[in-house]
Amino acid sequence: MKHVQLITLLLAAGLAACSSDDGTETPPAPRSMTVEVTENPFIDSETGSRISLSPLRKAAATTTSTLGSFSMSYTGLYKYDFTKANGKWGPTTYSWPVENESAAIDFYAYTNNTGVTFDYNNDNPYITFTVDELAPNQHDLLVAHTQTSFTTSKGKVSLEFDHACAAVQFYIGQSNALSQKGLVYSSIALSGVYDTGEYHYNVNETPDWKELSGNATYTLESSSNILIPITPTTNEGADKLSCDHLFMIPQNHSNAKIIIKFSRPNSTDTETAEISLGDINWQAGYEYTVKVRLGTTYFEKPQEPETES
Repeated sequence: MKHVQLITLLLAAGLAACSSDDGTETPPAPRSMTVEVTENPFIDSETGSRISLSPLRKAAATTTSTLGSFSMSYTGLYKYDFTKANGKWGPTTYSWPVENESAAIDFYAYTNNTGVTFDYNNDNPYITFTVDELAPNQHDLLVAHTQTSFTTSKGKVSLEFDHACAAVQFYIGQSNALSQKGLVYSSIALSGVYDTGEYHYNVNETPDWKELSGNATYTLESSSNILIPITPTTNEGADKLSCDHLFMIPQNHSNAKIIIKFSRPNSTDTETAEISLGDINWQAGYEYTVKVRLGTTYFEKPQEPETES
């Protein structure tokens, strides 16, 4: 069970995503290694609905996973790189890493993109992850761990990937009480968030993030102004922000805020609205929708719902 918090001047909710794909069904050669891959969903704390969010960025919601490559390690000495092509994972030429076919061994897998470093750390493995400073280049971190032997699995390593990041998107609207309609905005920035941390696999325990640091700002921009509707909504149509989601390290603090650049009707002057997010508690595997209404002072913070993890 997990708790998801609704935040001051916004509504935060985790939307779910789910997809799965299997490796090759061709019988392996003696002692060769194949992989079978499944991707767990993002969690929707309110409705339980599911969308599939691209783990390698292009952050618009899609209907299928784009997990196309990953790395896998056994101890600190062996590293295997897999790429998906024509619906199958390859290469299939890797050999099982130990001679004892009945010995149970641990495999650690992760999407090996920019900003990702794996450290075996004497059987206490962790990943150092840094969020890309350019919002359109960000990617989710997917991780998996399994323990098996060649005898048990007949050479197939089954990997169940989890989302180690939180996905954050923004819905912007203006209050019905605001007399001046027709406001437009050109950018949304998320400020005061951690951008670096260590994801620890913590075998036989709950994986967690440690050593969080940084005070980063990430900006979503549009090449033209976007009309702010009465009902908060994500950016749609031809005038879009540079991306729809930010992939953030899970974090819990009260330093974060959003900064909106907007203009009034018949004016070329750009104004700035800064809104504190209050106490954020972003968890791995959740998508959070930040809903903001310009021109209102309402405060809404209902009880936290309980959601199956």
